[in-house]
Amino acid sequence: MIVTEALFAVLSTRDGRVGTAEAAGLIVLCIGSTVGMVAESITYRVLSSKTFDPAKVALVSATIVLSPLIAILGGRRLRALRDGR
Repeated sequence: MIVTEALFAVLSTRDGRVGTAEAAGLIVLCIGSTVGMVAESITYRVLSSKTFDPAKVALVSATIVLSPLIAILGGRRLRALRDGR
């Protein structure tokens, strides 16, 4: 999934239909990733005070924070492509 996100991010820098399609794909993939990570049972186990592990918390938190940020940046790129910038 990370490889696909990276590929979409690189291809979204192109102009035209390819860039638009890849930016839209990046948004959809990152939204799905965020929803999937929040729904994972490991997220709640890692963030629980009984099974708290700082390394795992950092990884889970990064996934929860970075995917929406990438989706937002993909949306900005999509808007820029639509406006012709």
